[in-house]
Amino acid sequence: MFRLIDGVGVGLAANQIGIDSRLAVIEIPPNSKNKKSKPVPPTVLINPRILKYSKDKVGGWEGCLSCSGVRFWIERPKDIEVSYVGKDREHVRKIVKGWEARVFQHEIDHLNGIVCGERVACRNGQVVKGAVVSEAWYQKHVSKKSK
Repeated sequence: MFRLIDGVGVGLAANQIGIDSRLAVIEIPPNSKNKKSKPVPPTVLINPRILKYSKDKVGGWEGCLSCSGVRFWIERPKDIEVSYVGKDREHVRKIVKGWEARVFQHEIDHLNGIVCGERVACRNGQVVKGAVVSEAWYQKHVSKKSK
């Protein structure tokens, strides 16, 4: 699965490629587009669960391999506590923060049948203006500013 996301994304859930399994992989390379993130080596998440969410939320742009060509502004808890089984069958329980927490939440959402469009920032039941943009608009107006 890592070859599928190499250079394109930072995570992939099994159900995105037709595999009926609660399994996802994440990898945040050192040259990640998000300069504030720490690198995360290729990590297999088997039966991942979010145990706790921080009260603090932060908004951020997310892309998705299932919705190519679109970016979404999504508010998520800043930190989470997760548990999962790793590739060597080790049980892992840890707190993840920032960009890594966002990636974990995004992939676990997929495993729970939720796509990022369902998490778009809304106010009074309406999508916030500018919360969904094309990839071209994002690259022109946002991506260059964050580098």
